[in-house]
Amino acid sequence: MIKLKRILAFILCLVTIIAFSGCSRFANSTVFSGMMELDESGKVPKSVFTKLKNENAVLTIEGKDGEIKYQWTVFGSDIDAEKDTDMSVKVTLGENERFHIKLNSTESFGFTPVISVYIPERWSALTATVLDANGNSLSGASITGGNPTIVNFTVVDGVFEYEVKGDKQIESLTTDAPTTEAPSESNSPTVGGENDVDAYLTQPSANPNSGGAAISDGTRTEQDKYNTDPVPEGKQEPVEPEDQQIDESRQWHCTFSIECSTILNNIDDLEPSKLEVLPPDGIILKKMTVAFNPGESVFDVLQRVCRENNIHMEASWTPLYNSAYIEGIHNIYEFDCGDLSGWMYRVNGWYPNYGCSRYALQDGDTVEWRYTCDLGRDVGCDWDLQGIG
Repeated sequence: MIKLKRILAFILCLVTIIAFSGCSRFANSTVFSGMMELDESGKVPKSVFTKLKNENAVLTIEGKDGEIKYQWTVFGSDIDAEKDTDMSVKVTLGENERFHIKLNSTESFGFTPVISVYIPERWSALTATVLDANGNSLSGASITGGNPTIVNFTVVDGVFEYEVKGDKQIESLTTDAPTTEAPSESNSPTVGGENDVDAYLTQPSANPNSGGAAISDGTRTEQDKYNTDPVPEGKQEPVEPEDQQIDESRQWHCTFSIECSTILNNIDDLEPSKLEVLPPDGIILKKMTVAFNPGESVFDVLQRVCRENNIHMEASWTPLYNSAYIEGIHNIYEFDCGDLSGWMYRVNGWYPNYGCSRYALQDGDTVEWRYTCDLGRDVGCDWDLQGIG
């Protein structure tokens, strides 16, 4: 097993928060029944679903349509009807990161499984939208993997055809150079400016209306004093927690979500005891709008979101990196799904290379907490990991 210290520099953006509030749907111990391959008929016999239901088990069912692989994740606790079921599908790839999928079954399954479709190309989209055959939006889909791209979503009872399209990538709200124009009186902030952050944050100078955060101009080539590698040009530099100045007179908004859908693609690596708390669709917290005060960090808001949504948090402090180190979300921890697994956060489509307590949130930010089973590669983090630790 890879030791925690060996990859701690990487895992600073891997975050965990323990949730002792397990899902009520899992009243009994849950077991993993392994993987079943669909035969040419595409049908799964009734006896399989009876066994899953009686044992409160989870099963992965794998099929192929030509060269396109797909997997179903079925939770026994979700099964209402037990019968022979055709679980084969037809997948038609389209242009501009979209595909059409048609279930060969014309009857309700009697449960709502998650399907993971393996697209043999790399998508640039970070998320996807699921539509019915009439173009009505049904839900969102998570995207994991890289090449292939894996699109995961929950089927809707009674819907047999879906159009899935990749969403436009989120444009960073902090890529423009910070304004040098003085803010208006009504906008005058009380958050920290140049004098409140370390010298390396003042080249270029921090926007006084941004919680003390500066945008990297790409000129820094060395690690900072907390071992943070240079921040890419146009991305936000870290702000030290001790320099935070919260402006409680104003309110900004961001969106937050927490999901672990990569586990659905690696469920055989998951610690058996964690099946009881694994959400069937991998969604721990659906995307929601959150209010916060200028100057607050991603960590500050994460703590509040988890507390208000009854998700227990546990975090430790890492002085070497001057950052909070979070150890688990929803009772799913690093290494719970393999040696390279853990939590990461993404802001406006970028995975910061520093801890979440050093990221000063901006108005309109989109923050996603995602579980990785492959050091970030399966959730779109393309850092160069060579030489870490």
